[in-house]
Amino acid sequence: MRASSNWGCTSCSDPATRRTAPNGTLVADPFTGNVIPPSRFDPVAVAFLKLVPAAPLSGLTSNYPGANLSQRDTKIPSIKLDHTVNAKLKLSGYWSTTGTDSPFSTPNGNADGLPANISVARGTFIHTLTERLNLDYNATPTLLMHFGAGYSRNSFVDDSPFTHDGNTFDCKSVGLQGCQGNVNLPTLISTVSGTLGGMQQLGNAVAHTHTLTLRPGFNATATYIRGNHTYKAGAEVTFQGNITAPPSGVSLTFGGASALPANLATGSATGFPFASYLLGGVTTASQVAPTNPRMGKAQWAFFLQDSYKVN
Repeated sequence: MRASSNWGCTSCSDPATRRTAPNGTLVADPFTGNVIPPSRFDPVAVAFLKLVPAAPLSGLTSNYPGANLSQRDTKIPSIKLDHTVNAKLKLSGYWSTTGTDSPFSTPNGNADGLPANISVARGTFIHTLTERLNLDYNATPTLLMHFGAGYSRNSFVDDSPFTHDGNTFDCKSVGLQGCQGNVNLPTLISTVSGTLGGMQQLGNAVAHTHTLTLRPGFNATATYIRGNHTYKAGAEVTFQGNITAPPSGVSLTFGGASALPANLATGSATGFPFASYLLGGVTTASQVAPTNPRMGKAQWAFFLQDSYKVN
């Protein structure tokens, strides 16, 4: 999986020979023997390649059988308490939390067996909290009052196992300049698939979501009995806030024909993505800025009711 001292390719054109042909077409000559000399390798590309482990099997393709442990741990503790303070006052409370952690989750990451720092694998780390408190008060034999409050929190984090373990990737370690707030390995993408072997993309720096949903709520009701009438009144309000704050990430795309020009002799496009990568020929580079959008809403409800019994 690592580059050899000389890298051979099919019809790799040398960007140093680019020129405009008489017919206006941009062209370039292929490398001698279709071999890119190591002196032309981009140092950043070489530094990235050093992160890729050596293939344990021989052959140019299907030479790295990797696997990741697929497991999911879920914890669901809960507590409910009921307490009669006196003949008029009763309290009840409920607390529960659910936590499910899966470092290598499908379909988010589709674990590929590569080391965590370069894998595209993403986990699902979902943690929820629910809390409720209720108070019932018999003010008089004919007047009952109820107060309730509740709160729920749901956190969804789809970090890579590398990030979840508290690690961050420093772009300077591979000589890549201009990264701001990068957490994961920059995503390396080929725009041409199924050509001349190669690999999937590396890194998942721009794939995360990170959402937090908060829901507090309150309600109150009163029941009053007078003669044949039972009067009821109540109100409820719930709030919901949603915060999405994925980390910043860098993405580098490498193409074939889009990065290297056409061959004058044949008029066809030359080059392929990995050759462009070795030469530092980035087709597009982007960086997702940190975001922190917040959405929220409130719902209010009221009711009045009179139940009348003839006898």
